[in-house]
Amino acid sequence: MDPRAADAGQLGSVALVLLGLLGGVHLLYAVGWATVLAPLQAVFGPTDVLGAAMFSLGLVFAAAAPIVWFLASLWFTRSRPVWQRIAALIAGAVLLVPWPLVVGVQ
Repeated sequence: MDPRAADAGQLGSVALVLLGLLGGVHLLYAVGWATVLAPLQAVFGPTDVLGAAMFSLGLVFAAAAPIVWFLASLWFTRSRPVWQRIAALIAGAVLLVPWPLVVGVQ
């Protein structure tokens, strides 16, 4: 029996650490978006009811996007090689940076 066949379904320790780090980055991004965008609603939020509801929905989607990206990356790359899963998570970490937090918009 081939020993590599038994380990084919398991992640290596480096891949597991990378997944944990990237998961933490995505979680911090979600917290960053939530903390930055919540005060902006009072400043930039529209005055009508529909506009305010849509603006609030956009804030929720912005804060949830990193978590959704992480879970979708894990789900859609479950039968792919580990490097593709890590590449998808790195792409999410690059694309979902909370820029208002980085540049200091308050």
